Amino acid sequence: MVSPPFCVFWGLITSLESGLREYGISTQSPRTLTCVTTERQREFRTGNIAISYRSITPRLYCGFVRMTTRYGSYLLAEPEKAIRDWIYLGLQNGTAPALDELHFSNIDRTKLLHYARRFPSSTYWHLLPALVENLSAARVASPSFWRK
Repeated sequence: MVSPPFCVFWGLITSLESGLREYGISTQSPRTLTCVTTERQREFRTGNIAISYRSITPRLYCGFVRMTTRYGSYLLAEPEKAIRDWIYLGLQNGTAPALDELHFSNIDRTKLLHYARRFPSSTYWHLLPALVENLSAARVASPSFWRK
């Protein structure tokens, strides 16, 4: 997989599957570095490197932090933004993302729902059942989970 610092040159935010993996929300290892941008959608492939740029409206271009490595810096979506981007763009492509394999334990649920409301209602309604199910399971396991 290509290193995220390649994304900073074009004003891209590392998000979607790559962001979910970075935060440990997903255990799946994406074969393509996925980023969001306000520019047109593109995909680049050379040898073992694949970078996918997914387009979002400028209104949804928020919720990221700058990460610095010894090789440079890049923008990384907050965990809540990576989830909402993944759901939103999956639904845009006609694919309802499966949320049952995601780990919501370190997610700010209030922020996630707040961000989801900025997107079309289909994003919010796709997220809500998985979040409620995850909250119910976590409540049984740990009452302190509800304090976040």
